[in-house]
Amino acid sequence: ANLPLGTSVRVRLLSARTAADRLRMVARHMQRIIDSRCWLCSACSAPVCHFGDVFAMNAEGYMSPYVNPHGFVHETLTFRTVRGVMFAGSAHTEDSWFPGYAWTIMHCGRCFEHLGWKFTACEGDMIPDKFFGVRASAIV
Repeated sequence: ANLPLGTSVRVRLLSARTAADRLRMVARHMQRIIDSRCWLCSACSAPVCHFGDVFAMNAEGYMSPYVNPHGFVHETLTFRTVRGVMFAGSAHTEDSWFPGYAWTIMHCGRCFEHLGWKFTACEGDMIPDKFFGVRASAIV
């Protein structure tokens, strides 16, 4: 399933003894997300993304794997807005996973963990004009 699960949660799921145990773990994890109404930075637990702001930027859904030029795979969720973040450097169009959008590196404003990227439209008529790609492993 295409669930927003970090690496540590996935490892715990794979360690479960039965499928029923796995399902209970997933249900508990998803209930925590729903109850908190937001995802938190996995490094410092600062609020990052509101549950209702996730949206699908492609046909695969709201989370997709993307590979950067160095070969690293990033399971990335797309959000309309984020909070408590800071950006590093200028926007780049090279190697953008979303044609017509420039990317800027995004960090947690509290602990500086790399959370993902801000994507900004290069043309004025693109919808959305900006969105945020957050690494699934960077949020809980």
